[in-house]
Amino acid sequence: MMAGHYREWSRPARLWSLLRDDRGSGSVITLAVIAVLMAVVGLVLAVSTALSEKGQLRADAESAALAAADTESGAVGGYPCENAARAAELGGSELTECTVEGVAAKVEVTRTIWGVSVTVRARAGPPPG
Repeated sequence: MMAGHYREWSRPARLWSLLRDDRGSGSVITLAVIAVLMAVVGLVLAVSTALSEKGQLRADAESAALAAADTESGAVGGYPCENAARAAELGGSELTECTVEGVAAKVEVTRTIWGVSVTVRARAGPPPG
């Protein structure tokens, strides 16, 4: 039995020696760090895109309110809510509500961002009061 000094290990001893062996652990840690960094970058990109879309939605709502108020004041021809809807559509949003009181206009504009319907309200006209 001494030929080659071969010694058969038991299963628990083999498993323990594999667990104690740290060869290749640096590669595993590196891959884990890269995966976490990629997930963080993806999350940051998703959040920044959503915030940018929300900013565009606010601009669309303000444009729609201004279009309605300008139309009602006589500065622009047409119907206030039709012009507001056209202004919202130019930005890629949808006008969901439009009310005109005097020369003041209140609008509500909606857009779907990442599968979620987001709504913004805006008002244009002289200061209330």
